[in-house]
Amino acid sequence: MATQLETYHARRAEAIASMGGRCADCGSTENLHIVKRPGTTEKFTVSNIWSREPVTRARLYSLCHLLCGEHAKAKMWNKGSLKHGAYWAAYKKKCPCETCEVYRKENSAKRRADRAAARAAAGLPTRQPPKPKTPKPPKVKAPVAPRPRPTFRPTEVRTVRPFNVVTDLAHLNGRKFPSVIALREALKRTLQKHLGSIPPANGPDRLYDILVQNEWVAPLGNSIIIKLPSLKSDRQIWQERRETERQANADLLAASEVLNAQD
Repeated sequence: MATQLETYHARRAEAIASMGGRCADCGSTENLHIVKRPGTTEKFTVSNIWSREPVTRARLYSLCHLLCGEHAKAKMWNKGSLKHGAYWAAYKKKCPCETCEVYRKENSAKRRADRAAARAAAGLPTRQPPKPKTPKPPKVKAPVAPRPRPTFRPTEVRTVRPFNVVTDLAHLNGRKFPSVIALREALKRTLQKHLGSIPPANGPDRLYDILVQNEWVAPLGNSIIIKLPSLKSDRQIWQERRETERQANADLLAASEVLNAQD
């Protein structure tokens, strides 16, 4: 079954063949358009012919003829109530015919004359004098001072103290990690902060092996916790500090009460 597009092209080729296959004005066979014949009174649209019955299509073909692209465009400009040689056709529709072209030239000349008369009535010069051109001074390039050559300082040698697992990992003591990967990332950041540069690739693995060998890593449920020897967690330090402050306040209060009793 043929598609709609194939049906359209087949019936259009049939219509062009039935109309002679040539432009009715110049006999051209390229870029043909199917248009109504002048004087046709029946109302129909050319684009709707293809969906009609064969008998109806053959009757409507007789009411149309072929025009090339140039003559079809000329007929489009000349149809309807478009008045050539007027403002609407010349400027709004931009009609390319000779009548509208003459109207545009005459209208432009009339507008220039009206502007000149209005300026003369106001005591202004009919044409603005050109502005005097002041010669531009030649461009003189300022001398560019040579850039000083950079002085290279000797690279400072940074002395790195030996890494102490117990003291340098004190901030990780008592901290929980969800996985071994997270723990190794924390060890990598600690090494980078200690060295001041990117640590070697096997640095975190060696640290993790040391923690495992000394049993300083313990599983806690689904997490991993670091327990370093002879070190207290931040919470323990905070609790001891708070207990010390309470004891000091209590001693101070007792001493003040003794002094008040003596007085």
